[in-house]
Amino acid sequence: MPAAPPRSLESSRARTTGLPLHITEIDVDGPPPQQLIDYQRLFPPIWENPNVRGVTLWGYRPGMWREEQDATLVYANGAEKQALRWLKGYLRGTSPVVAGPASASLARNAVPGTVVASYDANAPDGAPYPAGAAVSWGLVPGSGADDGAVLQALAFAPDTGQLEVVKPLVPGRYTARLYVDVDAVVSNLHDVEIDVQ
Repeated sequence: MPAAPPRSLESSRARTTGLPLHITEIDVDGPPPQQLIDYQRLFPPIWENPNVRGVTLWGYRPGMWREEQDATLVYANGAEKQALRWLKGYLRGTSPVVAGPASASLARNAVPGTVVASYDANAPDGAPYPAGAAVSWGLVPGSGADDGAVLQALAFAPDTGQLEVVKPLVPGRYTARLYVDVDAVVSNLHDVEIDVQ
C-alpha cells in the first residue's frame, strides 16, 4: 500500500494554486534501516507532486548539523548508506525490482536452513541482471509490534535470494520487509506476510 503523502503536499491549496514549490532543507533521521524506510515513505509524494520544482537535501555527509541524529546519507568513510543508494536509483529510474511472493507460511518447528521463499532481482524493465552483477539481499522490520523478531529469525542464504530460517519463530503473523541491492542501487522495500503456524 503506498504511503500517504506528507500532509502539506496533500492539501488542495498546494495542488491547485499552480505555484511552484521548492522543498528545502530535507533531512531524515535514523539508523540506516529506519532511514531507508522513511525515505521511501516520504520522498516519492514530494518528488511526484507536479508543483514541486526542486528538492534540496540539507546535508548528507558527516559534519552536518544533524549528524548525531543519524541524518547523514554517507558513513564517515564515504560509503553510501542504503537510503542514498535507493534515492539515487529512484531519481534515475534504475532501482532494481524484487520479484517473488508477498506471503509465505512456515511451520513453528521449522529448522534452520528451511527456505521460507525465494526472490529474484530484476532490472526496472523486468529483465534479469547479467551474471557478475553485485547482488545482495537485506531485511528491515515491518511495522507490527513483533516484526523485529524476523531480523533474528530469518536471513538470506549467502549470494542468493533464498530467505531462510536461522532461528524458530513463535506462531503468529509477521511482516518482513526485504530489499535487494544491485551494483550499489537499492530497490523499493518488498513486504512479505509470514504466517507461522
